[in-house]
Amino acid sequence: MTSESPLSVAVDCAQEPIHIPGTIQPHGLLLACTLPDWNIAHVSANVATFLAGADPQALLGRPLDHVLPIETVHSLRNQLQTAMLSGTAERLDCLSLDNGAQRYDLTVHMVASLAVIEAAPAVMGAGAHGVTLLRGLAGRLRRATTVTRLLTLAAQQVRAVTGYDRVMIYRFLPDESGEVVAEAVRPGTESYLGLRYPATDIPAQARALYRRQPLRLIPDIDYEPVPLLPTRGPDGLPLDLSLASLRSVSPVHIQYLRNMDVRATLTVSLMRGDHLWGLIACHHMEPHYLSGALCSAAELFGQMLSLQIDVREQQQEQQRVSDAQHAHDQLLAAMSPRDTVFEDLSRYSDMLNSMIGCDGMAVWSNGQLRGQGVLPPESAVTELIAYLEQKPVDQIYATASLSEHFAPAASFAETASGVLAIPISRMAKDYLLFFRRELIQTVTWGGNPDKAVQRD
Repeated sequence: MTSESPLSVAVDCAQEPIHIPGTIQPHGLLLACTLPDWNIAHVSANVATFLAGADPQALLGRPLDHVLPIETVHSLRNQLQTAMLSGTAERLDCLSLDNGAQRYDLTVHMVASLAVIEAAPAVMGAGAHGVTLLRGLAGRLRRATTVTRLLTLAAQQVRAVTGYDRVMIYRFLPDESGEVVAEAVRPGTESYLGLRYPATDIPAQARALYRRQPLRLIPDIDYEPVPLLPTRGPDGLPLDLSLASLRSVSPVHIQYLRNMDVRATLTVSLMRGDHLWGLIACHHMEPHYLSGALCSAAELFGQMLSLQIDVREQQQEQQRVSDAQHAHDQLLAAMSPRDTVFEDLSRYSDMLNSMIGCDGMAVWSNGQLRGQGVLPPESAVTELIAYLEQKPVDQIYATASLSEHFAPAASFAETASGVLAIPISRMAKDYLLFFRRELIQTVTWGGNPDKAVQRD
């Protein structure tokens, strides 16, 4: 990958209506039926590829059970009930479309008042690979002592079972940029581990779809899009394909992948509650198709991994809280009834530092400063106190970059870039202050986060 973002060829993709492309990928077919009569309202133009001799226009308006086997329609009706409860697309494996030998993996979901049905050829025996994927995760979880190790093992397991050239675990950061935090690659394949990508590479509407649709398969980016008939519904809009697995790919994203020499991808969402924590992103340099059974296993794998990430991060947070509580208890035990941290800071500074890691700490009381460690000039602290006094009473103030909010802090950023200010009295505006020096970070960007977007 070059030093410029693959998105440098892009339009303003944040405005692109990617949920209504009006076309699908050609490795499957799509039917949308009105409810409750189950009459066909939309059909993909490639239907004859999967239903021999079927005329797309002639199918419109026909009951679904006049087109597909009654057993298949019955299964779809039952699974739609589950989809309506879950709000997602539900899968059915190895069903017939025409009573022939070929079997298909189907999905069904609701959009507005329509049942949307998708079908793609099944791969016999693929279910065994899915079991291997899930069993392998369970075994590796027992050997993972940290989140980092867990993610690395997960990437290795996905690559071993699915065969992709590159499998990455991509984590979203608070500013919506993302970083590749774990990776498994085929020998000779370029590594992206540790690279950071700007938030514009996965715009807001794409992240919203990843929250709703946990798995996205693109077997070959060099496909010819298949239009849906009719192109618009009675409301004058294209069919909403937000939950459709066959949804056509944004031209912007296709160019993005071409810039990385990638021909096929699989993306699985990693959630923490309702929050999109990150993605399992798989790349292949040639066309690569996964069966519905293996996609189901990958989706379940993502859900299991999400739960484990949540558990491990909660454990880490609980450990930090426990350590802080232990230090707090030690501090209280060490204090005499006539002595406080505010009167003798030097005596208790080590204990305070074990609770709140810092480079310097100080007490501002009765207009005087007493401190330990690396501190800004006293005159600068006086200005800082005046700034803090503008905040609501009893509000703890914390920032990692004080100069972004308090301009005079730029002059002492080397000694105090991060500040935690804890009010210790309501009336006198006294504070316990913790300072951290400026930390210069080296970020290896996979794309230029400041590059102006070009409209093409």
